[in-house]
Amino acid sequence: GGESPKAGLLLEGHRVRLQPINVEEDYKELGHHSKGEENDLLWRYMFDGPFKDDEQVKEYLVRTSTNSALISFVIVDKASSQKVGVVTFLNVSARDRKLEIGNLWISTKFQRTYINTETNYLLLKYAFEELQYRRVEWKCDSSNAKSISAAIRLGFSFEGIFKKHMIIKGKNRDTAWFAQYDEDWSQ
Repeated sequence: GGESPKAGLLLEGHRVRLQPINVEEDYKELGHHSKGEENDLLWRYMFDGPFKDDEQVKEYLVRTSTNSALISFVIVDKASSQKVGVVTFLNVSARDRKLEIGNLWISTKFQRTYINTETNYLLLKYAFEELQYRRVEWKCDSSNAKSISAAIRLGFSFEGIFKKHMIIKGKNRDTAWFAQYDEDWSQ
């Protein structure tokens, strides 16, 4: 172990491709999938959004793709070739061989499909099999039932609630912590 995920990483699955963000190529299509009333709830628990226009989407993508502490991916549905969301590796510690999967959003239209499952499978497989990491974390607002349900469905173990962990958009966030461990992955 001891290696970190590299910027520019491309992860290819059967039905999903996770590719590096290219702001100029991606912002309009990701804007289409992230704006509008039908997508407002995507942003309820997130640091960013909801976005009013493509310029705000572009600013968000610049921030996330230029932050050296993050490795962010555009989620591509291979069947339709549509760019349907974003996911990030964050809180990477090569020394401790652990990282977090987070800042995940998928267009409302593509939720409850194979997109989330395969996206997370590709990230977990990379972390455990390529990087030989020991731990992958998933954190979310403790009132975000969809994210908690997804974490459990994807095989993450609940580790507890960090009370008053963050302030997001002026509101307190109690954070639910989940993790998967290398010995779980290898079974």
